[in-house]
Amino acid sequence: MACVSPVLGEESGVLEALSKAYSLPVLYARKAVVKFNSREMDSPLPRYTFSFQSGDYLHFKQPYGTTGWWVGRVVGERTWLGLLPSEEKLLAHRERVVREGQEERGEGEGEGLLVYEDAPIMRPIVFLGPSSRDAELTELLQKALVAFMKEQFPGRLHTHKPRWSVSEGLTDKQAWALRGEVYRAGHTLNLVYLDCDASYHDDISWLHPLLIYVQVSRRRVLQKLVEEMTASAEERTAQLQAAYRLYEQSTFTPSPYSLVIRDSDLDDACQSLELFLESYWAATRSVSLSSSALSHPL
Repeated sequence: MACVSPVLGEESGVLEALSKAYSLPVLYARKAVVKFNSREMDSPLPRYTFSFQSGDYLHFKQPYGTTGWWVGRVVGERTWLGLLPSEEKLLAHRERVVREGQEERGEGEGEGLLVYEDAPIMRPIVFLGPSSRDAELTELLQKALVAFMKEQFPGRLHTHKPRWSVSEGLTDKQAWALRGEVYRAGHTLNLVYLDCDASYHDDISWLHPLLIYVQVSRRRVLQKLVEEMTASAEERTAQLQAAYRLYEQSTFTPSPYSLVIRDSDLDDACQSLELFLESYWAATRSVSLSSSALSHPL
């Protein structure tokens, strides 16, 4: 009787798990806080073990036995399923690397490490700008884009309106409830539009949103629009200050915004929005591979 190599047997088991996982739902998502090089750790199937960068979002489907590996994928266009380290496995690896480095340098123990952050499976869409949320200019421009988005993605877009003001700050209980609502909506794998009153990215950054900044890039045009839509000098000053703050934040590295819409023409702005959302939609779907492709990855 021919003997089956333990290595080949394990690879076969992993490939079977990957093949079956394509029909399974995503259980949860994480944002990577650290970079991971798959060559630094032993894996049951090295060629299907994914590296990722800090800031990447990861989808986890199911654990692969008790190995500390999960079947999942890095969120991105045309990416397939493979193996990702569990939080415990990656944390142990990082702690060992840090400890060895500290010993070489003669340093003491460092602070606790964080490798993943909780994140929704579908990051909620939040519009910001061109000024504060309560400004007439902001309402006018965002309303047109939201109407287009709802018309363009019927059956693929879930709208959620929080019960509380986000910009005024939430209690811990309210934040936890909103987090749960957004996370549950993401399990459908539909796009999630969060219809909230956030004016700045730090109002809502804890939900890992897709921040879409609507920008009036020419200052003179912005000033004229604000002047036409405000009744008092005090209100005008406040709205211009809010607009300048949002504009300044767009120059940060890394940028807090997922998309900046600078188009002055509404049709062009809508096209930019459509392309971005279609790209994100595709990025949240794993590419299904045939059995032969699973055995011989690209």
